[in-house]
Amino acid sequence: MDIDAFVTAHRPSWDRLEHLVRRRRSLDGAEIDELVELYQRTATHLSIVRSGPTDPILVSHLSSLVARARSAVTGAHAPAWREFVRFFTVSFPVVAYRARWWWLGTTAAFLLVSAVVAVWVAGDPAVQAAIGTPEEITRLVDHDFADYYSEHPAASFAGQVWVNNAWVSMQVIIMAVLLGLPIPYVLWQNALNVAVSAGLMASRGKLDIFFGLITPHGLLELTAVFLAAAVGMRLGWTVIDPGPRRRGEALAEQGRAVMSVALALVAVLLVSGLIEGLVTPSPLPTWARIGIGVVAEAAFLTYVIYFGRRALRAGETGDLERAPDVTPASG
Repeated sequence: MDIDAFVTAHRPSWDRLEHLVRRRRSLDGAEIDELVELYQRTATHLSIVRSGPTDPILVSHLSSLVARARSAVTGAHAPAWREFVRFFTVSFPVVAYRARWWWLGTTAAFLLVSAVVAVWVAGDPAVQAAIGTPEEITRLVDHDFADYYSEHPAASFAGQVWVNNAWVSMQVIIMAVLLGLPIPYVLWQNALNVAVSAGLMASRGKLDIFFGLITPHGLLELTAVFLAAAVGMRLGWTVIDPGPRRRGEALAEQGRAVMSVALALVAVLLVSGLIEGLVTPSPLPTWARIGIGVVAEAAFLTYVIYFGRRALRAGETGDLERAPDVTPASG
C-alpha cells in the first residue's frame, strides 16, 4: 500500500472528523449522523494502516482521532457533580430498594434474636450471674451505660462513634468478599451485645433509660448495618441463584452494588454518629431525643423508597458500570 497516496485520499475525511469532534456539543442531526459515519470509516482506515507497512506517526494520529471520536459517539462522562447527584438519587437508593426483602429479613431476624435473648437475661438470675457480679451489673445499670454517652466531649465522641460504626459496617461489606457467609455471625454477636444490655437494664427496672439512650441514634445506625448485611448476603446468594444472567456477570453486578452501599453508608453513619455524639447525651427531654432519631430514620427510609422505586421503574439497576453518559445532542 502506498501510504502517501492513502493519506492524500483520506485526509479530508479525517480533518472533517476532527472538526466535528471539536464541535460535538453543538451538532445538528445531520452532523451527528456524519460524525458516526466518519468515525466508523476512520476506524477502518486505522485497521488498514496497522495491517500494512507501519507508519508510527500516522498510527498514533489515527488512534488518537478514533479514540476521541469514539468518546463523542458513545458519550463523554458527565461532570463530577452530575455523577454525584446520580449516585445519591439513582445508584444507591435503587440498590437499597432492590435489596429490601433481604434488608427487612435481616432486621426482623436481628430484632427477634435480641428480644428473645433480652427476655432470657432479664428473667434468669443465673444468666446474670454468669455475665457479672451483682456489683458490676449495678454499676453498669446505674452509671456506666449512661456515662458512655457523656464522658467525652460531644464533637470528639461523635467522631469516634462515626469511625466505629463505619468500621462495623465495613467489616460486613468486606465479608461480602467471602460471599456473605460470616455476616450472620457478626449480626449474632451484635444482637447479643444489644440484648445483654437491654436484659440487664430491664432486670433493674431501667428499660426506659435503655431505650431513651439507644433509640435516637440506634434506629439509623442499625438500619445502616442491616442494609450492609443484606447486600452482602445477597451477593452470596447470587452464587447459588444468578437468575437469567451468567454467574460471573451477576456476581460482578452485585459486587458493584455492594460497593455503592459501602460508599453511601459513610454519609448515613456520619448522621448517626452526629446524633449519638450530640443528641443522645444532650439535656433535651427523652421524647425530643427519640423524636429526632425517628425523624432521621423516617427521612432515610422515605428517601430510599421514593428514589429507589422511581429508579427501579425506570429500569435502573444501580450498576455503576452501566451509568449513562452524555451523548452528542443537536443544538
